[in-house]
Amino acid sequence: MSRTRYPSRPEGKAARGHVVLFVVTALMAIALLSQRSRLLGWSVDQRIDHDLATRIINIALLVLTGLAVLRLLAAAARGARWARARHFEKMLQDPARAAAVPPLEAHEKSLRHQFFVARPVLGTVVGLAFLGALWAAPALIPDRDSTDSGSSAPLWLVVAAGAALVAVLFTVLIVWLRRTIHAREVERLSDDRRLASPSSPRLDTPLAPPRPVIAPPVLTVEFVEPMTASSLRYGNAVALDRNVFGSRPWVLLYLRLFENEARLRSFLTGPWRACGYVHVMRAATSVTNDERRRAEHGEDVFINSQERFEAALQAQPDAPLVPGRHELVEVGEGTVKVDDPFGSYPVRALLCHGSFWHVALDNLIERADAIVIDLSAYSRTNVGTGYELQRVVDRFPIERTVLLAEPASDRVFLEAQVRDAWSHMVDGSPNATRAARVVIGTTGSNSGSAIALAAGLQHRLDLASAR
Repeated sequence: MSRTRYPSRPEGKAARGHVVLFVVTALMAIALLSQRSRLLGWSVDQRIDHDLATRIINIALLVLTGLAVLRLLAAAARGARWARARHFEKMLQDPARAAAVPPLEAHEKSLRHQFFVARPVLGTVVGLAFLGALWAAPALIPDRDSTDSGSSAPLWLVVAAGAALVAVLFTVLIVWLRRTIHAREVERLSDDRRLASPSSPRLDTPLAPPRPVIAPPVLTVEFVEPMTASSLRYGNAVALDRNVFGSRPWVLLYLRLFENEARLRSFLTGPWRACGYVHVMRAATSVTNDERRRAEHGEDVFINSQERFEAALQAQPDAPLVPGRHELVEVGEGTVKVDDPFGSYPVRALLCHGSFWHVALDNLIERADAIVIDLSAYSRTNVGTGYELQRVVDRFPIERTVLLAEPASDRVFLEAQVRDAWSHMVDGSPNATRAARVVIGTTGSNSGSAIALAAGLQHRLDLASAR
């Protein structure tokens, strides 16, 4: 099944439009063909060269026929897309099949241009290079008013502009190849059993299927639009015993697609680090070259056991960061620059071995006060994020969970995924006893939306602690 789908209404409208244009061009071609002899007779009466008139009519017939064929092919393609869209929309009406429907094309918007997210300088250089190429392009066109048949600009300028563009493109290619090779090598090391703890369970070991809840309680899924900052005591200076809301600092777990570097940086530059200690699992692209070389030599770089997990958390600093600008390292790809007007808490980034990350996830869920799951660009091929969503439903109170999405995210798709995880809830889940409500916040560049989501979560934490 295709990973993307399309809304049926615009696809149907486009298909009908192409059909109408095909009919119009086909009728014009038929009319021209039927009137061919009369037109040739008229050209003779008007003393127009017979061969010229014949050539014009043949060209017109060829153009109209080509346009008709193109419109017919476009109508067929749009019709196929419309049929597929209608099939998916019928699936969405069936709760048992809704989760299998792929997202809309715009849903994966944040995954585009990931290469330049951590390299703003390189992105700027590439943009300037293309602007320079566009500026220098007219220099390659000879000046009509000039007797010189060569370029209207000095040859050295054209050569320099071309060489600069080639150098920039070559640099981008080299950096992209190094990034790709580095990430694949880290992923290979993460799955290398030689770097796993002997006591770590194998991921391919068959486990007894958990017993599901017979009748999961009612779930309400609510999408929250971008909003202004909440007035819930936001703005306190961060301290060791007091977060930005004036309450106890959270133990916050942030889960997301590893490849979605843009959303990770958006989260880290938002207000969440002022609420408490953010715990994240590091992606392959966050691993430094030094860490990779040490892992290749067999050193303990990955967290592969409960003992190492506990030691890694104990080694993390507790002291809050003072208000101002900071650089976060070994969290995302490269350095993440942040500006904290009220201070913040250190990010606890954990690099787990592939054989241990399931255990580390359960440990982090057990210790967390709140969990934020970023479903931006999520699809069912993202098995790891799907597992994390299901594990949170099974082991953590949903009222202390916030889901994040983008304004361009496919809401119908995301709601179907959340409801599917809810329907597979295991027996013993803290969510199995009562109806619940889950909030999906659509956050973009508006930081006030994230502040409001954090404030709402703080309010629920305060209510839970007061019981």
